Amino acid sequence: PCTFGKTCSAGACVGGSGTSCNDALPCTLDSCDPGQGCVHTPAAAGSACDDGDPCFTADSCGATGSCVPGAQALDCPASGLCQTGVCTPFAGCGSADKAAGANCNGGVGVCAAGQCWEAFASALAAGPSHSCALKPDHSLWCWGSNADGQLLATGLSSTPTATQVGSGTYTQVVVGEGFTCALDAAQGVWCWGRNDHGQTGATLGTTTAPFAVTLPVAATQLAAGTAHACAGGVDKAGVSRIYCWGAAGQGQLGQGSGAVDSSTPQEVPGLAGATALAGGPNTTCGIVGGKVYCWGTLATAWVGSKGAPKPGAPNPVDLVGTYQQVWVGSGVACAASVAGQEVHCWGMGDNPLLGSPGAAVFVVKALGGAGPYAEVALGSNHLCARVAGSGEVWCRTSNAAAADFGNPSGDGSQPTAIFADLAVMELDSAGGQVCARMADGSVRCLGSGAAGGFTVPGSQAKVYVP
Repeated sequence: PCTFGKTCSAGACVGGSGTSCNDALPCTLDSCDPGQGCVHTPAAAGSACDDGDPCFTADSCGATGSCVPGAQALDCPASGLCQTGVCTPFAGCGSADKAAGANCNGGVGVCAAGQCWEAFASALAAGPSHSCALKPDHSLWCWGSNADGQLLATGLSSTPTATQVGSGTYTQVVVGEGFTCALDAAQGVWCWGRNDHGQTGATLGTTTAPFAVTLPVAATQLAAGTAHACAGGVDKAGVSRIYCWGAAGQGQLGQGSGAVDSSTPQEVPGLAGATALAGGPNTTCGIVGGKVYCWGTLATAWVGSKGAPKPGAPNPVDLVGTYQQVWVGSGVACAASVAGQEVHCWGMGDNPLLGSPGAAVFVVKALGGAGPYAEVALGSNHLCARVAGSGEVWCRTSNAAAADFGNPSGDGSQPTAIFADLAVMELDSAGGQVCARMADGSVRCLGSGAAGGFTVPGSQAKVYVP
């Protein structure tokens, strides 16, 4: 049985070819026994073999005769700064793009569409007359009006180009009407610019250099309104507290009716243990124990029909559930729930930003649409939300602002996608403008008459080459 095709010659059986006993299994020893024919003997367990998949090396034979992939994966090299080497089973090495926004080039760049871009912005703050961004090196860059010295640039009235503001380094920045506040790495708060209500924490009058705001807490978060600012931080006992300073005429400092402006930070009562903080034009909100509390212009209306509003003091918003993030705008606020990151927005029912206008009574509506949402930005005429994961942004606007946001129908209640060509990593709004930190590190803004939007000059990204 071990040969075939023999022929007779001179009385003898000669020639022929050997029988092939190869079973194509890497862990059998193939042979032919003249009495039995083909014999396939399992190779010794642990002996070397090759299963044909280049993605794993040092394959070995198992106890059952199968070839077991080795534990050592093939190290596939990346083809660029924003690629990861991958091995496709039975095909070999290739590359896959890193996620948008991933760090590259030693942390000084960000990935977008498979390329490593200079990261101009790592954080963003939009304001009604000027806006700012922090670079990865924590330097501060701003653009817009300098009428109140908010850009710290002598002799400059305004600029559309991102300009470095001072020499300080910061970890967070917020913007009000004509003033700026920033948090440094030592958890100190610095403010400068317009100071007609004490909003920079300094003696009244324009604050022409960063002023260190005296706070009894180590600050961790900031918020700013039109003419007031707030900081959340931890006191020496380890308790989170919120302090506000500046204009008080509409309850912005949470000190009750009859409160007066103060350049000295005032603790907002009843908010010990606060975990989140957000500011709007004249209203501020915080979260304590998963519940949303607000103070300022709109806070009493947001108590709803079941509550007993306290003018000028923190009031609980009439919401069901527990929340972890909050955003405040002009007449509308939104919060993200702990369960499922569902976003609820509230205000008066006749506000077009809440969808179809209804009666002028307090209403709460789920944001709906393409969520879940990672972030909401609220302006005077728009509500925009960033979708978690994809970085898509959808906006609802007033009818008058619809065209500026790329909605030709004029019906602002219909959500419209903006910045659709590239993922958005961060979003912020003020007045009629929304600004976005893009996956390539640049900053784009839209609204306030700038139909189609624009990239902030000075923030244009360049590509790093490996």
